[in-house]
Amino acid sequence: MDLARALAREPEIRELLAVGAEVVGEEAIIAQHGWAHLALVVVTTGAVLREVGADLIAVVATALGTAALLRDAGAPPCYAAPRSTSAGPTTSCR
Repeated sequence: MDLARALAREPEIRELLAVGAEVVGEEAIIAQHGWAHLALVVVTTGAVLREVGADLIAVVATALGTAALLRDAGAPPCYAAPRSTSAGPTTSCR
């Protein structure tokens, strides 16, 4: 996770993780944000596991485990406090 967090701070990666303006509604924003970050973690994990010689089954099992953990963790705290703008409600996680 530390490697994925470090990558997420890189400007090029942050741009890819950003939720587009065409995505509206709190649930859609949360879903898009979650999918992007899950993809980053899965790809990062896969690269690390392959580098240490893990097989495809280990990569897939780790990805599924990560997805299960994220599902159980719920939304980040910033999603719990939507704020209102002239364009309507939004979250501080965008």
